[in-house]
Amino acid sequence: MILGCAMGILRDHGDHGLTMRKVAERAGISLGHLQHYFPTKNEVLKGLVSSHFELCITALRQHIASESATDPGRLVARLVAFGFSYVGDGFSDTCRIFREFWALSSRNPEVREHLDAYYKEYGAILFELLLPVAESPATARRAVALLLPWFEGYSVTTASLALDEEAMASQLTDSVLAALGAVGACSPIQPGLSDSSCPQPS
Repeated sequence: MILGCAMGILRDHGDHGLTMRKVAERAGISLGHLQHYFPTKNEVLKGLVSSHFELCITALRQHIASESATDPGRLVARLVAFGFSYVGDGFSDTCRIFREFWALSSRNPEVREHLDAYYKEYGAILFELLLPVAESPATARRAVALLLPWFEGYSVTTASLALDEEAMASQLTDSVLAALGAVGACSPIQPGLSDSSCPQPS
């Protein structure tokens, strides 16, 4: 409850609007009660970063859990569709919160440490998912190095891009497949769709 209230304040008012007193008021508890769990604002911020990143990673694992690990086209397309579901038009709650985390990390070493740890874990998960369909560990790492930064940048620049989401998803899927050495796999799942022209596993 406390972190949910703090997240709402961070999303709506940014870091400067996030104070211990405001968090306590929104949570309906005393400042002393809040400080029993989170002694300082920095502890609240660290809790926010950890809980939000845990949700993102859990969502990725759940999204991809039922996907075939042997079909590169389907797997990459599902990863791309998942990414688009998060970045959307660049103004989703997730994007707003990540922008606040990025801004905080530039002046808060502890938040920066949490952010770095998140990207390392996220990259490791992507590597684990892509390795079975990659030519080698090196090509899997190359695909991760393309996929992860692409979505981070896309969430910031999407409103100014000329291509629509479907075209961008297709382009990104092709690029990741090429990085994996898996060119020629079946056609991708488009954002918002649960199926594609890929053959179903027998």
